Amino acid sequence: ISYLVMFAYISVTLGDAPQLSSCIVSSK
Repeated sequence: ISYLVMFAYISVTLGDAPQLSSCIVSSK
């Protein structure tokens, strides 16, 4: 759950959820 919270926090901070999500998926 820590990872999820971290992801949400970063997403809100950067204000670029779509791009960040794409980066995370690509990394995986």
